[in-house]
Amino acid sequence: MAHINFQEQPALPKRLVKRAMSVVFALICITFLQTSCDEDDKDARTNTAEELTLNDLSYGPDTYNTMDLYLPAGRTKETRIVLFIHGGGWREGSKEQFSAIVDDFVDEGFVAAAINYRPANVEANINYIQLLDDIDTALKFLSENASQYVYNSNSVHLFGHSAGAHLGLLYAYRNNPRGQVKSVISLSAPTDLEGLLENDVFPTLLYNLVGSDDLEKFKDASPINHVSPSSVPTFFIHGKSDQSVPYQQSEILFQQLTQWNKLANELELIENEGHDFSEEAQTIIVSESIAYLKRRN
Repeated sequence: MAHINFQEQPALPKRLVKRAMSVVFALICITFLQTSCDEDDKDARTNTAEELTLNDLSYGPDTYNTMDLYLPAGRTKETRIVLFIHGGGWREGSKEQFSAIVDDFVDEGFVAAAINYRPANVEANINYIQLLDDIDTALKFLSENASQYVYNSNSVHLFGHSAGAHLGLLYAYRNNPRGQVKSVISLSAPTDLEGLLENDVFPTLLYNLVGSDDLEKFKDASPINHVSPSSVPTFFIHGKSDQSVPYQQSEILFQQLTQWNKLANELELIENEGHDFSEEAQTIIVSESIAYLKRRN
């Protein structure tokens, strides 16, 4: 153990003593101001009476691991979360895809979180497994910060479009190790990747996503192959004129799910709508999605 020497030391000149005292006083002031700023920042983040938006939070180690978090006023420890997962063929897109609709969910009392995730890249060995890991890391981040931002991190509902809907379904059915995900809202989702191999749009995208031509990996990356009696409730929305992902992709997965639970799962096929929905359809989709989540309460 180290010992402190209490023996009297030679006196310092008064000028040096004054200078030293000035430095110490300045350091005390800086420390006080820093602490005050930290406390003010913490108060701002934990003030549940006000709505708060936090952009580009880092939720994981990769530069792509960023999240926008939208916190409603009046939130409590029971407030549920809607996690938005963007589309873009698993290699493009961004969390800003949902910037026009997140406020609608916040206005209804939900926390909204929108994430970026690593783009699939066969050359960099980034495939669907790593993309699912990013979703899992985002969910862990939400859990770790639940007391700070005030919400229920054990009640997360995934909302995705196209590739994002595929990842949401796959995570919810295949992974979901902590049971945080309670339902999925799936827009225009690829659900059976084998069935899309003959589609002109998909072979290159799917190979890039899976990282192999191994048919077993295509099966493992298909949500339809992970359906079970414990699969979370799902609301499927698909345009009947979708030329990219045929609406039957949602239909066959819905039929699989309803073998066990006909009430919790819903399917809406929208006439004259393609892969990307019109503004009018988007308004309806948001309204019906919020209603679906409230029915799952």
